[in-house]
Amino acid sequence: MPFEQLALYPWDFAHRMSGTSLVDIFGSEPNAIMTISCPDALLHRQALEYMGVGTIFEDYRIVGASDITALWVDENLFSEYLPMFTSREVILVQDSELIGKEITKHLITKLKLGKVVNTCTILLLSFSVPSGVGGGLLGQLLKEKVGIHFNLQVPSFWQLDSLLEYWLSSGKFSFRLSAEGKKFLIREVNGSDSPIYDLNFALQNLELIVSSTANGYASNGAILSLDEVRATLGPASNIDKFYLAKIYAENDPIKHREFFMLLNRLSPSPSFDELRSFFIFMQNHLLKVAGYRRYLGKKVEPTKTPKMPTAKLNMYEQEIVRVGPRWNEDAIAQSLKMFGEWELASKRRDPWVYSLLKQKELQLSEN
Repeated sequence: MPFEQLALYPWDFAHRMSGTSLVDIFGSEPNAIMTISCPDALLHRQALEYMGVGTIFEDYRIVGASDITALWVDENLFSEYLPMFTSREVILVQDSELIGKEITKHLITKLKLGKVVNTCTILLLSFSVPSGVGGGLLGQLLKEKVGIHFNLQVPSFWQLDSLLEYWLSSGKFSFRLSAEGKKFLIREVNGSDSPIYDLNFALQNLELIVSSTANGYASNGAILSLDEVRATLGPASNIDKFYLAKIYAENDPIKHREFFMLLNRLSPSPSFDELRSFFIFMQNHLLKVAGYRRYLGKKVEPTKTPKMPTAKLNMYEQEIVRVGPRWNEDAIAQSLKMFGEWELASKRRDPWVYSLLKQKELQLSEN
């Protein structure tokens, strides 16, 4: 299998993966190992979508780094009997930087001894740190020149226009923007602590408003002028999303009750569009909390002899790192499901969503 190591921006990666799948790339070759590394949670998730995660493969499974043992490696990667019982399968290993030294040594030793990953398995390793960080499994695979490796680059602030063009051409949005509208959005997010996230969030807000028939826009292909972008985004909501997200992310019943008390007592009550926008924000925020380890590749303060990148964490990232260890996969999944259901209810303009918020507050008050 040819060895490749590529550093690509999101739009270049999307172009590279457009119209193809991992099965197309590897064919029937053995040692079908691919890695993708990216320190930004949003761009990382979008890259996995371009790889077909959850959409292309019928026989597709996701495992965590904690599930990987020496026995798992032997049975799922190197068993000579697997091709007799299964078709080509893609296995995604999340947070692969957490795979321990012993497992790394076991896998690399087998590859050095000439063992090959069986032809019915494609191993997709997902890393939430840059490819140059650490000497774990990714570093060893690069050293042995095994697999195809994508290091997804996070755009700088002067590349936000390229990122905006990439997202608008992705087919996920039913509108287009005038040149003035694009410049306005870029100016709005430049200088924030999380410009990439804020830019995507603004596009999602535009989409949920533009796609509503009540707003009088064409269902597809509406070109929004500068004035329409300003008018569509409208005045700031009275929902303090960052403050409420900070409270909820404490993952404490008392804090959760406070979260719902504040949300239920807003005056005036938030509109359906405001609620939907907020619930989208909460889902994205929780995904960042779940992937807090990706921020550990940065230092809060630079050191003289750094072993990791020394880019300073902004206040938002520091908060995510602080609360991340308080959550487990089940708690994250339950909250994502809850906010996802409420997002859909808000999209349907179902008044019941207000009752659900009040019921949640009462439920937490009784405990």
